[in-house]
Amino acid sequence: MRHAELKSGLMRWRKAAGYFMLVVFMISLNFFGVTAPTLTFAQSSTYTNPIRPGDFADPTIIKGKDGYWYAYATGDRFQISRSEDLQTWTNMGTVFASKPAWASGYSFWAPDIRYIDGQYVLYYSVINSSGVSAIGAASAPSPTGPWTDRGSALLTVGATLIDPAGFTDTDGTNYVLYGSYPGGVWIQKLNSSGLSADPAFSPVKIASGKYEGPYMVHRDGFYYLMLSSSSCCAGPSSGYVTYVGKSASLLGSYVDRDGIPLVNSRSGGTIMMSNSGNSVLGGGHNAMLTDLSGQTYIVYHALNRYTAADTVRQLHIDRLDWIDGWPIVREGRGASATPQPMPIVTGTVDDRFGDSVATANNFVALQGSFSNIGGAGTDSGAFMRLNGPDTMARVKVLSGSDVQVQADVRTMGTADVVGLLSNYVDKDHYVRILLDAATNELQIETVTNGIPTVTTTSLPSSFAPDKWHTLTVQVRGNHLKAEVTHANLGDPLAVKTATLPNALVNQGVAGIAGDDLAEVDNFSVSTIFTAYTSLVSDPPIVSNNLLTAYSDEFTGSLGAGWSWIRNDPNASVQSGSLAWPTQSGDLAAASGKPGVLLRSPPKGNYMIETKLNFNVGINTIRDFEQAGLIVYTNDNNHLRLVHSTANTLRLLEFWKVTQEGGGTRWAGATNFGVPTDTTWLRIHVTIDPVTGEQHYRPSSSTDGVNWKTGGVWVLPANTFAQIGLVSHGRTNATQATAKFEYFRVFQNKIDRIEGDVTGDKYGDLTTIDADGRLSIYANGFLEPTHNGYPFVNKYWTSLGTSWGADTTAITTADLTGDGKAELLALGTDGHLRIWKNTGSATPWTFVTWDYVNWSDAIRIAAGDVNGDGLADLVSTHTDGSLRIHVNTGNASASGTGLPFNMLTWSVPSGYSSGITGIAVADTTGDGYADLLVARSDGTLTEYANQWPSAPNQLPFAAASWSVSGEWDDISDISASDVNGDGWADLMALTTMGQLQIYANKKFYTGAPFDTATWIYYNWSGVSVIG
Repeated sequence: MRHAELKSGLMRWRKAAGYFMLVVFMISLNFFGVTAPTLTFAQSSTYTNPIRPGDFADPTIIKGKDGYWYAYATGDRFQISRSEDLQTWTNMGTVFASKPAWASGYSFWAPDIRYIDGQYVLYYSVINSSGVSAIGAASAPSPTGPWTDRGSALLTVGATLIDPAGFTDTDGTNYVLYGSYPGGVWIQKLNSSGLSADPAFSPVKIASGKYEGPYMVHRDGFYYLMLSSSSCCAGPSSGYVTYVGKSASLLGSYVDRDGIPLVNSRSGGTIMMSNSGNSVLGGGHNAMLTDLSGQTYIVYHALNRYTAADTVRQLHIDRLDWIDGWPIVREGRGASATPQPMPIVTGTVDDRFGDSVATANNFVALQGSFSNIGGAGTDSGAFMRLNGPDTMARVKVLSGSDVQVQADVRTMGTADVVGLLSNYVDKDHYVRILLDAATNELQIETVTNGIPTVTTTSLPSSFAPDKWHTLTVQVRGNHLKAEVTHANLGDPLAVKTATLPNALVNQGVAGIAGDDLAEVDNFSVSTIFTAYTSLVSDPPIVSNNLLTAYSDEFTGSLGAGWSWIRNDPNASVQSGSLAWPTQSGDLAAASGKPGVLLRSPPKGNYMIETKLNFNVGINTIRDFEQAGLIVYTNDNNHLRLVHSTANTLRLLEFWKVTQEGGGTRWAGATNFGVPTDTTWLRIHVTIDPVTGEQHYRPSSSTDGVNWKTGGVWVLPANTFAQIGLVSHGRTNATQATAKFEYFRVFQNKIDRIEGDVTGDKYGDLTTIDADGRLSIYANGFLEPTHNGYPFVNKYWTSLGTSWGADTTAITTADLTGDGKAELLALGTDGHLRIWKNTGSATPWTFVTWDYVNWSDAIRIAAGDVNGDGLADLVSTHTDGSLRIHVNTGNASASGTGLPFNMLTWSVPSGYSSGITGIAVADTTGDGYADLLVARSDGTLTEYANQWPSAPNQLPFAAASWSVSGEWDDISDISASDVNGDGWADLMALTTMGQLQIYANKKFYTGAPFDTATWIYYNWSGVSVIG
């Protein structure tokens, strides 16, 4: 009776709606009990780039109708690789057994794979018999062939005919995009097969000669033109960048996030991915794939920074997020070099119909029947065919959730329908998503209380329902989106959305619907992907303290500290700027070197900035004038950030010239931003606290306020490079004058020093003495009577004598932002008490904040962990944890808001017994407090703050250095900038009654503390320092 009732309900609806509904296979929207019957692999949890070993440049990828992934790459006759899981790849031979007759040689590159109405189409670049580049096209019934070239070039006339990429618009019209430097990127209309150009259509230029390697995606009503730029293949100097532009029309105009057109001489472009400083170098020439959860991934080639000299470009993928209407790789983190969550390549329910027994176990026919068809000799292999009128089936009904349902579908009858089912609750409540061959429509039919509501959108007039198409349905809450594509490559033929009634939200099952002769393959149900909605923050700017000794405002004459490599007498200070006509020659050339103006940099992390006026016009051909900043070791090893000219382009380029180890000399650039006649340039220099490698990150601005960031270059640890200016590249026909308004160097001088009680920017020392009093030793490092010793006289001593009995630990740091340290004390009664600094000669008078329930705390230390200028609290506890409370910012100098509220980070173990002291202060000179831990086994360990390179992550993730066996006499430690050089020094109280102070040696790697600079004797009565 259940079956009869179900049939009766559907028949009533079908008749009323005027449609046939003869087969329904139902699968739970969050069903985890069905295995994938024809799969030979298990879904992995993570992957690590590269996903395929060996050279695989200019990759393109497609999921074939047989359920495998196929990737193609540049190389003789084109490599074909196949994978079920995107991790294990099998070589499937090449596209061409022999070259097409019209091609010259076997230099094939930059393929692009498409599926158009039952055949696979490959576009490619090749040199034709006339010796010029051309675009070719070949077709095949399966991803591995046999491939048939069209017999002649698809395109032979045009600018820079390389790097093709196919695209099908929503009206079914096929196009090919192509282009590279210097001709730009173009789009050409094709015929319905995609194998011939439309002779009535003239190619349209959609991006400038800054770009190459186009890839088009149509999403949410906009066209996204993805592109690559700069040096793809320059070994360790490979600075390839992936960009995107956006348009409401396929033919443009494409603009970046700031509205700047990509065809301009000063070309716009929003960066999706550039060098981040990890091991992945020069990632680009991208394609895209979408997994079974709906998550998109960028597919690209890249080099390994540590082996880049071999120029092997390997296959990589990374999550592609869509944030505020723009695609970006991993929220802006760029290419990954560590394990990442694996794309979903097998659904929670996944059936490819290669095993009829397994399919029968999964699907229960309620009426009618279905059958597995072997599919030998077809592009899909096995598939399911729906048999007879009124066939229905189900598996198991469970409550629903947000899912993606997907299948390849086709129907062999001209009046038939085929599609998917979602949110099936009962015979009167469900949603059906159909391709209707008779009306040529994509339909969403929502049934509630037995009453259908039908919404439709037209399919292209050329739509072939008897050819495989991918139908994808995404359900999030009450929002349903259906999309029809040839092969899920980001170019939908039709998209339709619907709002679900409350009765269907998070309810029911998914399945398949269709008439007799409908066929289905590669069916899957997966939990839908989690969308990322916010960008990661740019690394902090090192800019809060101008170093005048390293800077020059160019007033009067060239300031002190400059030196020349090859003096240029034409450079002169005029009217408040350094005026420097461009010299002939180029530093990247083998000879004819121009002059370079240099000076020494500060140690540690710093930033250089200049304001550059450089009028080189627009649109005219002008090669290769440039001016800007330089980081210089020698002519063969340097970085330079320049406003440059190239053909008709005006660019911001960040060059790297290197001959590391004295071998091959490499020169390449990365680019970013848009220059104007006046452009501000910056280079941020940060030292990796673990490896000592030097990271150089460029940024630019057209107003001095809003900045764009570019890709990172990395130099080896302990590289000594000078900093300065360049102006060169003049030809006989052109010469511009670069005018530098200033040259400024900034470094994060810690304005609020940990332990600075008096506010003079020198760390003071606070102690609990033998008589139980609390004392402050004001820093007198600069006072002549101190003979170079920082602590000589007590500045203040408490009246009370119970500090020794009542207190287990103290620390001092600025919690309020007034530049004067508060006192934090851990009491024996389990309280954490904080005294706000009064700013007077009696700095601490009354308890301002009193936190209870701190009885499990053992030690405390405070320092500016996140670089916001306010001290944060670090503590160890009896359970072995290290806990970090970030300052709320609510405890202003005039107010009483709580400085600490919620726990921010916690390291669960390793910090209980055996610890003799902790200190939190900036020992690496980057403006962020680091962690020092002394242990009873004699080990002193520094945990360098990771925040500058990994903001919002656990700051103390790994030890940056550790010395064993030499610090076993320590009873307490503290750290602060005692000598005023911007680097925290170590103060150690020993069991032998000494106070030892170790001035920071400012090493980027290795221990910064090895020999005591100052030793105080007769301190045996002091129990605690802070």
